[in-house]
Amino acid sequence: MNNQISKKDTSVEWIRIIGCIMVVGAHVRLGNFDSAGQLNRGCLYISCLLADGVSIFWLIAGFFMFQGSSFTNKLKSLLKRIIIPTVIYLVFAQMIEAWISDPGLSNFRLSISNINLINIVKGFLSQNTQMFSYGIHLWYVFTYSVVVLMYPLLKCLCNSEAKTTDRARHYVIFMSLILILLSELQLIVRFPVSIASFSMLASHALFVVIGYELSRHKEKIKSVRYMWLYGLAVFFLVNIIRMFAQGYLYNIDISNERYLFWNSIFGFLSSVSLFCGVYSINVKGKVVDNIALHVGKCTFEVYLIHLLVMYKLNALGLRDWLLAINKGEEGHFIDHLAFTAEYTVIVFLVSLLICILGRMFLIFVKKLTNKIANCLT
Repeated sequence: MNNQISKKDTSVEWIRIIGCIMVVGAHVRLGNFDSAGQLNRGCLYISCLLADGVSIFWLIAGFFMFQGSSFTNKLKSLLKRIIIPTVIYLVFAQMIEAWISDPGLSNFRLSISNINLINIVKGFLSQNTQMFSYGIHLWYVFTYSVVVLMYPLLKCLCNSEAKTTDRARHYVIFMSLILILLSELQLIVRFPVSIASFSMLASHALFVVIGYELSRHKEKIKSVRYMWLYGLAVFFLVNIIRMFAQGYLYNIDISNERYLFWNSIFGFLSSVSLFCGVYSINVKGKVVDNIALHVGKCTFEVYLIHLLVMYKLNALGLRDWLLAINKGEEGHFIDHLAFTAEYTVIVFLVSLLICILGRMFLIFVKKLTNKIANCLT
């Protein structure tokens, strides 16, 4: 989420922002079933639209990962921009855990006694997010770390200097998607023979490779007339099909939500079409570019803290209030969409504001430290 880009690629920053908003929306949305256990197709469609925020980030990672810096620099960047901020977040979440669930603002306090570094280390080593306070979403950090460690291997498929890798990469992408399609199709269609499920690459690695493939064709994506329309139309159409497929799958197994997963065949089609659609939009202007660049820089921090913000706002009663003014479960699709949009924007903006203030504070501390150091020398 923190890859550097040139000003010519601010379109990618808008994609990054949209992906972050989708992740927030996926966590604040209403459930797919009402209190009576009946499927709400409107809520299910909203779930489909918001399901692939993480997929977007994998595509962006692949879009930039194989440009420029060495493997050593990527490891350093992983430690500095991902691991250390995540550890700081986990320590802070432990210290304010009691306050987050408190239905007020005045009792804010940092409980140092709640810090459990051993638990954090155990959670990292076991990749068990259940061991963290408000850290269920941090599986992405673990998986991204694995992707960075896989870089030398993935580089063999994503090497612009070796033409022979193009065929290998295309073969891996094509066969992997076919295998995923067949595996998921047999969930709702009975084949004469059961097809064993296996993959040529882990899902996150496959997304990264596809992201690299998109980077190879970025000029073509930009040049196709009405690509924005084609991409967004496919995105909404794929998710309509996804909604009906998942509804049918619920009839077979109410606990199976495979088609809502970010790494389902729908996740691949949906995220790639959205990426292409948004990337092809040429938005020019210094103000627009600056907004994209500055907000895009904060997306990983927003991703880290948005659950804390959401649960605190829940405790303050904001969620219940928004539900009430949007008719709650009794509302129609437009009411549920309005609730999800409103609450998503609020959580995103509050998280973004906190991140911006945090960055400003760190800059102030750095300048103050440099001043003191200069005075002493």
